[in-house]
Amino acid sequence: MNPRVLNAVRPTSLTLLALLTVGACATLRASSCTVGVGSVPTGWTLNGVGGGVNTITAALTPPGGSSNVCYIVTDTGGGWPGTVSTGFPMSGVPGDPHVPISPDSGVGTTNGSQMISPVFTATTGQRLIFDFMFATNDGTSIFSDWANVVLAPLGGGPDLNLFTARTGDNNQVVPGDGFFSLAPGLVLTTGTAFLHGDVWCLNATTGGTSCDDPDATVYGPVRYPDSPPLPGAPGGSSDWNHAVFTFDQTTVGQYRMVMNVANVGDEIYSSALFFSGASISGGDPVEPAEIEAVPEPVTVALVGIGLVCLGSIRRRKA
Repeated sequence: MNPRVLNAVRPTSLTLLALLTVGACATLRASSCTVGVGSVPTGWTLNGVGGGVNTITAALTPPGGSSNVCYIVTDTGGGWPGTVSTGFPMSGVPGDPHVPISPDSGVGTTNGSQMISPVFTATTGQRLIFDFMFATNDGTSIFSDWANVVLAPLGGGPDLNLFTARTGDNNQVVPGDGFFSLAPGLVLTTGTAFLHGDVWCLNATTGGTSCDDPDATVYGPVRYPDSPPLPGAPGGSSDWNHAVFTFDQTTVGQYRMVMNVANVGDEIYSSALFFSGASISGGDPVEPAEIEAVPEPVTVALVGIGLVCLGSIRRRKA
């Protein structure tokens, strides 16, 4: 993992999207970004451009039906294809698959965005649960934009791939060609995902999804270049993938979770990574909807006061 990135992230919070208690009983409840640019889950760090999107568009509604989704993008700007670079250099970031040099531009990975979680501790039997979706209006094998999600060990060692995506000369984007294999212990449903050629829009500075917005970037129905070898190749969004990663004795430890999306060969034409819903649970792990709410400190205090008061009333009656 890039030391420059690591040094920029201080473990000042133990919150991973909503609430993470480090230790054997680590628990994370489902949550997401609020709508708008710069919005991140509590304790996370954003490099580049990202935030929360309003999921009024069917393509942006994850399997769990969350009303808000987090996003990171490579480019912003009005209309198709998105021509304002995020300006964040992606060379050497965690999970960079070392894309071959583009014969057109003479460069590989250029700019993009990322979100990085606080440090958290995972123990045997816990499960990390997320939903991911990749979208683009770019990408042949030359301009092979990509996205991935990794668990980066705090003490060094290989990253664990939870999700990979990359454009190519067909409409399959997941898993991403050229990446290391997905981590053992991961179940990714549906696993393989394709671009559907749908049309939808995202204003990366507001989180809005209206195609009537002149400042929104249009994704789909085709992607660049709309000419051989990809005449009419579909763009737009892929299927959502539901990722469940179970930690075992070989993967326990401290991690940061890193989301990346990047341009290749240029700094225009937009690609985006969307993610939603998360939990990490201890003991007998369960799905997010079944996780029992963890009392906030104020709630615990109020319960304690109530018990004291109840005891006082009983003594008076006695």
